[in-house]
Amino acid sequence: VVPVYNYARYLVEALDSVAAQTIDALDLVVVDDASTDASLEVAERWVHDHADRFNRIVLVRLRANSGLARARNTAVELAETATFLPLDADNALLPDCCESLVGAMADGDAAFAYPRIVHFGSESGLHTGVTARGYLPYSAQRLVTGNYIDAMALVRTAWWTAAGGYRTGVEGWEDYDLWCRIAELGGYGVHVPRDLARYRVHGESM
Repeated sequence: VVPVYNYARYLVEALDSVAAQTIDALDLVVVDDASTDASLEVAERWVHDHADRFNRIVLVRLRANSGLARARNTAVELAETATFLPLDADNALLPDCCESLVGAMADGDAAFAYPRIVHFGSESGLHTGVTARGYLPYSAQRLVTGNYIDAMALVRTAWWTAAGGYRTGVEGWEDYDLWCRIAELGGYGVHVPRDLARYRVHGESM
């Protein structure tokens, strides 16, 4: 699921990384959060050109800008799968990300699985290609001191529903809030200690 707001310049790279996944049976939901740039037009062209790659593909536009939590929740509500992976439009997945995360959750009851993530982007001013996120193994107690799990994680939709989805009013902390509420319900995550996704660092990123 890919929410997008005014990231036309990055969106194609993000969507291309989804199309390049090694897993064959894949759905894609893109939600444009009332962008004022060309994000919707870019998404429309891309969806038209790549529709045959996916089992199911959905593109919607919200009537008014509603924020990341609402855009993500709308995307998950439109999905028809038992799991989902949120990808912000300025980030990207490595080709075996989905397949690896699905495999990590195949033999257990984990609520979600998360990978290591590397920084990229010429604007970062940081060393690109260096593991910077998701390098710690899962511990519910560790969430007490802060977030160490990025939003780019494969989540069981049933756990997202049980936790009430992404909560609005916690701008910038939507994923952390979800992990905490899942933990409070007894759910847990599985760590995949491999670099499987890329987080773009730029002037507008967290």
